[in-house]
Amino acid sequence: MSSESNTMEEAADLVVKHFLAGWGSTSVVVLEGENEPAPGVEWCRATIRHRFAGQETLGKKGSRRYERRAALFIQLFVPENTGSKTLSQRMQQCLTLFEGERITGSTIHFNDVRPEERGQDKKWLAANVEVEFTYTERK
Repeated sequence: MSSESNTMEEAADLVVKHFLAGWGSTSVVVLEGENEPAPGVEWCRATIRHRFAGQETLGKKGSRRYERRAALFIQLFVPENTGSKTLSQRMQQCLTLFEGERITGSTIHFNDVRPEERGQDKKWLAANVEVEFTYTERK
């Protein structure tokens, strides 16, 4: 990891660590590929999707800079009998954790954070939060 360059794998790892550190024990966190918990448990799923990149500089191999874009998708689930207030609080927690933030010692900075209520999903009230971020890789 560097304050001048991050690979796709490093960026994904740092973003997930930032989320887990800021989320704390608010609810069960399920990462991509893990099974969802039983009904009645507040939980969220976190998934990263890399999108596109643009070459920012020309030059010799090893000194070219690429700006990469990706998104962290957080799916929030609260038990249906909990009410929408809890869901709103979790969406606000995501906004607070990511809006305008950078990860120190890296090239990662968070851009847009978009919460969206989804309503009823099985035994849960659900919402999605999309967190766009950019980072730089030199190669």
